[in-house]
Amino acid sequence: MLFREDALDRIRSVRVSVVFRRWRQARVRAGTRLRTAIGLVGVRSVAQVDDVAAADAGPAGYDSVEALRADVPGDPGRPLFRIEVAFAGVDPRVSLRETVDGVGRPDRLDSGSGGAPGRVRYWG
Repeated sequence: MLFREDALDRIRSVRVSVVFRRWRQARVRAGTRLRTAIGLVGVRSVAQVDDVAAADAGPAGYDSVEALRADVPGDPGRPLFRIEVAFAGVDPRVSLRETVDGVGRPDRLDSGSGGAPGRVRYWG
């Protein structure tokens, strides 16, 4: 599921908690976490709906239900899905990259090659 950068900023700052998409079938499930440019976005619920409710305009970040309807991505002939989302934190891979010490470093791999960088030693 793709988000525009401005939508991600609004999700992170809790100004957006509902998004709408038009899909043939649901492409996300409740309880999953999506990796995005801002970190993790949690999917709280997914439901197919007939139309956008007026009460969803504000949580979706729009001033009016008409503006929201006009901005829903996807083919208008496809089913409409209402997805509740929330910022779920930073991507844990970022801190993992900073804490791993030397694993996978080329110079460490070369140390077992008999002294020649890039040379692989085979035992047989």
